[in-house]
Amino acid sequence: MKNKYLLITTALTAALGITACSPTMGSFNTVGADQVGVVSEDYPATIVSAQSVTQETSNTARNLGTLAGAAIGAGAGSLLGKGSGNVVSTVGFGLVGAALGRYTPTVLGGETQCQRLTVRVDGSKKTYTVTQPVYKEIGALSPGQRGTLRLASGKGSVFVPDGY
Repeated sequence: MKNKYLLITTALTAALGITACSPTMGSFNTVGADQVGVVSEDYPATIVSAQSVTQETSNTARNLGTLAGAAIGAGAGSLLGKGSGNVVSTVGFGLVGAALGRYTPTVLGGETQCQRLTVRVDGSKKTYTVTQPVYKEIGALSPGQRGTLRLASGKGSVFVPDGY
């Protein structure tokens, strides 16, 4: 019986660690692994328009939350009842746990606030649209703000305001 409680406690701890890993606004001074070694071209530019948008929670985070919730619920349900009652409580708690786990990443802040910026390269009529997070160090950007448009060869094109 003690092993069953230990297993459930371990599963609960692991699941909370998994579902608490949700996207955040991130830091402007860090880059993802997919951005290392990416070549970019930099152009002086000015923001023409800025629109707030929200990046949705990833399916991976939702799926991990569902699996973790199902495991925790089934583990807790297995402690109740005897015989066929034990099976019913295990399945029932597993289903409730899966349903709750599916929405845990969203509730824990799984959506990222972003901006869709239309940027005009200085001295040109050429405009680009870049969608990027609202970085903690910079905050929301606004039309008329000057900076550098960093066009990356892969992922990671970004507008960097002057002074950063």
